[in-house]
Amino acid sequence: MAGARELFFGPPERPLFARLHVPQDARARAGVVLCPPFGLERQDSGRALRALGEALASAGICCLQVDYDGTGDSYGWSDEPDRLGAWQASVLAAAEALRAGGAGYVCLAGMRLGATIAASVSAEAGADALVLWDPCESGRSYLREQSLLRSLYYEQRGLVPPTAAPPGSGGDGDAAGGVEVLGATYGAVTARQLSELSITGSASPLAPRALALYRPGRRPGPERLGSPAMANVEVDDAVGQDDLLGLKDAKGPVPAATIDLIVSWLARSAPAERSTVDVAGSTCTTFDVPAAHGGGKVKEEVRRTGPNGLFGILSLPSSPATGVAALFVNMGDADHTGPSRLWVVLARKWAAAGVPVMRADLSGLGDSPPRAGQPADAIYPRLPGPEGGQLAGFSDIAEMVRALREEVAGEGVVVIGLCAGAYHSLGATLDLGAAGGVRGVAIVNLGFHPRYPWELLLPGRARLPVVEAPPHRGVAGPPDAPRSGPPAPAPPDRREARGSLKALVKRHLPGPAWWLVNRVRGFTPPAALLACLSRRGVRALVICEQPEADLLRRGQASAVRRLQKDGRLRLEVLPYKDHALLTSAARDQVAALLDDYMECSAPGRT
Repeated sequence: MAGARELFFGPPERPLFARLHVPQDARARAGVVLCPPFGLERQDSGRALRALGEALASAGICCLQVDYDGTGDSYGWSDEPDRLGAWQASVLAAAEALRAGGAGYVCLAGMRLGATIAASVSAEAGADALVLWDPCESGRSYLREQSLLRSLYYEQRGLVPPTAAPPGSGGDGDAAGGVEVLGATYGAVTARQLSELSITGSASPLAPRALALYRPGRRPGPERLGSPAMANVEVDDAVGQDDLLGLKDAKGPVPAATIDLIVSWLARSAPAERSTVDVAGSTCTTFDVPAAHGGGKVKEEVRRTGPNGLFGILSLPSSPATGVAALFVNMGDADHTGPSRLWVVLARKWAAAGVPVMRADLSGLGDSPPRAGQPADAIYPRLPGPEGGQLAGFSDIAEMVRALREEVAGEGVVVIGLCAGAYHSLGATLDLGAAGGVRGVAIVNLGFHPRYPWELLLPGRARLPVVEAPPHRGVAGPPDAPRSGPPAPAPPDRREARGSLKALVKRHLPGPAWWLVNRVRGFTPPAALLACLSRRGVRALVICEQPEADLLRRGQASAVRRLQKDGRLRLEVLPYKDHALLTSAARDQVAALLDDYMECSAPGRT
């Protein structure tokens, strides 16, 4: 991204990762520490926080977006003690880094629980200003709201949520009293510390100047806004926040009006004088992985690959042993850290065991810039020019596989993707094959619905036109080709009857009949693509839920059995209806399957 630099900074033994946005001339009127939300909200807010950092830099204000200790790409794990203290220390370290780098006027800005944490250390950080973007009034309100959202998520999928955090996954090693929310788990001590955290609990103003933005209709009452802590706080609306966060099939646009409001308020607050700001940091770091997470020393490097500068972080062992590398691809419009940071945890564990691992963003997503003419945040963009329907993600993965193979993976690369990342991984590995450096591919929760243009993945065929779909959290796949227009809706009773009859026929139509239907309509079943992958020398691990497995086998059950019998396909069916792996139960099972797959992918293993 223009004007952005990714770096590691802070204590060498516990390095923090951050994105630094600076004005083009590196001279800034102020420095802002940007504190992201947690869990599912962190994933949902990535586009907005990046847009805010870029807008601040354009306005002459330096912005340092920090990943707290144990989150994102920073050092640390969720099962370590004193998580709240570590998060607060991360914000203080970022504020100190800005001051040491030349920022004389330092502000803290946070969203949701990140705003609550920023408020809790504002005085200690000596913040000159504070921005609370859709803040959680307290840690208790955050846990209560996120627990309700999790219950709704389980209810929608017919699952029974556990009553407490699962053993060993809490933030303090004590599961009793722990809380699991979507995308994060907090142990008993951390949950108790969060419950005691409150924005209005201070007896003195939070900062000399402060701005609090609340969703319309969700402003606190006069008794809270009139508390001593809120004495210097201006209050306004966080427009568009409901569309940005939460369980939604389609994400709304980045809340530009709210970002403009924050930037203009900070620009009015900051002094007019500019000074050179340069935060000390490095694009690489080395640290020890705890024994509980594999043990060993790991080096991590920020990498830019190819002419477009695709972003990735390469985890390197102290002495590579396997000759095989792994490549994690980002999921949908989420970034390279994976679902609830799973890619980071696995990358460090595997690197400690001798496997180099890259976790990367496809072009236009996360920290990778879009290609020329490509819109940002597009999940299935096409390459411009004569390549027409070729998906940019296929070329992105090919570039990263080539780079890994040349540097650290003489025996080949295992490509791993979830959701939309799984679709891109399958298409790219079909193009590359074993001759192109691919040793294996792990496809996690790829929807096998017939409406997806599977012919797009066939190597050697003309690429079909693809249109961009809005970001979503449902079963992901490339959208249909453009149509002339939707059919006129049938009356509700007729539509319901047709849907019931259609579902009944689909459920009871035998496999041979499905085979014939596919042949008549010219449909390329996904199982045929997996067979093509096998012929190209690539073994596949497919992890999916039962409905997806049924779609994969439909009309192709014998082909799937042959691939499994020959060891060319490993099909694992998840018992959890959790497509995006927002629950710890689903993540734990997927992690175990990927661990075993990588162990079997080592040279000499079958």
